[in-house]
Amino acid sequence: NKDFINKDAYVIFTSGSTGIPKGVKITHKNALTFINECRKVFKINAKKRNFILIPDLSFDLSIFPLWYCIKIGGTLFYPSTEEKLNLIHYIKKKKINVFCSTPSLIDYFQNLNLLNNRIFSDIRLSVFCGEPFFIKQFKLWNKVCKKSEIFNTYGPTEATCFCSYYQCRKKNLDKIADNTSISIGKFFRNINYKLMKSKKSLNKEGHLLLNGNQVFSGYLNKKKFSVSSFKKIKNIPYYKTGDYIKKIRNNYFFSKRIDRQIKVSGFRVELKEIENLLNKYTKK
Repeated sequence: NKDFINKDAYVIFTSGSTGIPKGVKITHKNALTFINECRKVFKINAKKRNFILIPDLSFDLSIFPLWYCIKIGGTLFYPSTEEKLNLIHYIKKKKINVFCSTPSLIDYFQNLNLLNNRIFSDIRLSVFCGEPFFIKQFKLWNKVCKKSEIFNTYGPTEATCFCSYYQCRKKNLDKIADNTSISIGKFFRNINYKLMKSKKSLNKEGHLLLNGNQVFSGYLNKKKFSVSSFKKIKNIPYYKTGDYIKKIRNNYFFSKRIDRQIKVSGFRVELKEIENLLNKYTKK
C-alpha cells in the first residue's frame, strides 16, 4: 500500500541550533528499508534471538533492536530503570544474544570493573553506534565477547538510525593504536552518497551528502529549513549531513563536523542551543 508506506512511522527530535529541537520524520518506507538492509548485513542464528533494548525510545538507536527483533520474530527484553542499574546481571540472566549500544557503555563497564567473559558468553552480535568507536574499546569488548561478531556503524537520525557498517576483526585492528577510531566501513546498498569537496578539505575528504530510501524527506513543520537541508544534484535531493568523511583504502572514516555540533553519549547536541537557553536566564 503506497499510501501507508509513505506515511510517517515515527518522529524523533534532535537538538536544534535555534534552541528548538528539530523533529525528524521517518516514514514506514524509510524504516522498512533500514531493517531489510540490516537483515542482509547481520546474520542471526535462528535459535539465538534474544535482543536487549538499552537505548531510550527517544534515541534513534532504539530502532535497530526494536524493529529488527520484531521483523525476524525474536524476543525483546526491555530492562526497567531499576534493572539498568545492574545491567550486567540482567544481560546474563536473560541470556542476551544481540547487543546494541553506544561505545561509551564499554567504558562505563570497564571503569566499574564489570567486564567479565562469563557474563557475556551468550552474545553473538554486538552493534555499536552513535559516537566514535575506538580501538581500545573494541579490544576490551572482543576480549569478553569472544563468540560475538562486532560491528561499528554510522549514520544520522535523518538516515534512519545508521546507514554504514564495518565488521571489526582482531586480525585487522590488533596493531593499530588504542586511541584510533574505527572505520565506519561502507554504506548500505540503498544509500547513494557523495563527498562534496571544499578548498580547505583534503583530497580524499568531503562533506557527506546522502540520498536513498532510508533518508528522510524533511523536518516536522519546518518546510523552509527542510529545503535548506538538502542539495539538489542533477535534480536529485541529497541530505547535507554536516559530517566530513574521508576515504582510506576503500573504507570511510568520520573526520569532523562542519558546524559546532557535538555528541554526548550518542545524543546530538548543538552548542548554539545551549547558548540560547543560557541567554534566556542571563538577560536582565
